Amino acid sequence: MKRVVVDVAVVAIGLGLAVAAAATGAQEPSATLNFLILKDYNGKPIRNAAVVLHPVNSRGKQERGG
Repeated sequence: MKRVVVDVAVVAIGLGLAVAAAATGAQEPSATLNFLILKDYNGKPIRNAAVVLHPVNSRGKQERGG
């Protein structure tokens, strides 16, 4: 009985490590961007301003999609 409990624990730990390794390797690189949009005439920030980013190709031209 004790042997079965040990075997189950070893399998559970192995599966947990495998799942953690797979999840870590599957993540895409990410970044955090913060923008502060200011009014031109007085330099005060614009509250809840929307910023839209579009992908560009190697020549700096906007690509489709995004």
